[in-house]
Amino acid sequence: MEDYTTAHRQDFFRRLAARRWQVEIQRRFDDLAEVVPAIAAVGATVVIDHFGLPQGGIDPANRRTERPPFGSSSPPLTVPG
Repeated sequence: MEDYTTAHRQDFFRRLAARRWQVEIQRRFDDLAEVVPAIAAVGATVVIDHFGLPQGGIDPANRRTERPPFGSSSPPLTVPG
């Protein structure tokens, strides 16, 4: 795994933070404890994509449910499959 604490990378993340850009990462869930603090330490916003790449995959039951828009009072819609 890459070392995100090197001066070169920390400077890069610091410049992204100064622009108010976010750092999007795709790492296994087990790697997050090492990666996220090194990026967040310089004030950069970290976005974890693909749910932290769960080892067991996404629960199949969640793939079949369409969620209503945030704040909607409508119940979730189950998609036949």
